[in-house]
Amino acid sequence: MDRLNFVKDKEGKIMCEDVKIKERWREYFNTLLNTKNNRNELPQTDPVQGPIENITDAEDSYSIRPILLYGSETWPIPGNLADKIGSCEMRMLRYCLEISLEEHQTNEEIRKQAQVMPIQDLMRKRRLQWFGQVCRRDEEADIRRAVEMQVGGKRKRGRPKHCWKDTIKTDMEWFGLEKEDTDDRDRWRCLVEMKIWQKPATQKEKSGER
Repeated sequence: MDRLNFVKDKEGKIMCEDVKIKERWREYFNTLLNTKNNRNELPQTDPVQGPIENITDAEDSYSIRPILLYGSETWPIPGNLADKIGSCEMRMLRYCLEISLEEHQTNEEIRKQAQVMPIQDLMRKRRLQWFGQVCRRDEEADIRRAVEMQVGGKRKRGRPKHCWKDTIKTDMEWFGLEKEDTDDRDRWRCLVEMKIWQKPATQKEKSGER
């Protein structure tokens, strides 16, 4: 679209001359930037006295975890990135529960104290629930078409990039799920919830790695 070559003056009349247009813009921004905003001033509060309290496990579950997992339903997460997110959460849980590495408590023991599931499992749960919603959408829905779209052309040499569908495929193989199970919403949610708690232990969890 071509640039608009007119503006209105204070009285609402159209101005078309470049000199007058520039002058009008200069006048507008001068007024905008030099007029005090009549907002209400924030009330003054007394400064906090004493040490700041530690983060509780409840605050971790209701504030920190949602920040870590925001939008994770659509992340194409390779295994190394999921491990980094898990390590980040474990450091937070140790801080909340005031448990140092010198106490030699395993991650599993710390999660039981905090009553939370591994964040990797929570990411799998959210991804699979979102995958079920996508599969139940109409075939002509934009999101369904975007997921099932096949990109043509020849890709570059080397290992292909890890995509979201690869992550979903790994999750479904991990839990032994089939795409046909997504047709029934309640059944799919129950299967995902059940598989999350019945999943086979990984080698790290068997060894009690800290």
